[in-house]
Amino acid sequence: AFKALPAIAYLVLALAALLQLDWRLALAVLVFAPLPALIGLRAAPEQAARDRRLLAHWTGTFGRWTEVLGGIRTVKGQAMEQAESGRFLAAVAEGNAEAVRGARRDASTTAMQGLSAAAARLSVAGLGAWLVLQGHGTVGTLVAALQYVGGLFGPIQGLTGIYATVR
Repeated sequence: AFKALPAIAYLVLALAALLQLDWRLALAVLVFAPLPALIGLRAAPEQAARDRRLLAHWTGTFGRWTEVLGGIRTVKGQAMEQAESGRFLAAVAEGNAEAVRGARRDASTTAMQGLSAAAARLSVAGLGAWLVLQGHGTVGTLVAALQYVGGLFGPIQGLTGIYATVR
């Protein structure tokens, strides 16, 4: 709640300010604003499932290792130290590989969210420059709109992160 409420309040205020500046620039922002959230919402179930798999994997891996260490006399008595060590290291490698795949997927999701924010900035900059050149806007309005666009996408991505955490 301490993260979501301020983000929502800022989004509402920033959109209201953008509408006051120029409705056309606000519309350009609104076209791109849902994209980071949609990208994050699409990735959230996969992230949650991956987190559950990794938790189960690491719990099982270290639970078995704890059992092996607890029964180390039996393991040594049967000359299974190398086999147990190999099993443990293979499980660690498997868990690390899953974590790396997840990090790559998360990085591509974040990159796609960043690209949508960049597209919003470019569209506002292009439309705003065109409006200024046509005499339908001012440079000050364009600069202010670009500042609001820059500030809008952080809370949107933050809300998406909150959704993934809650899920």
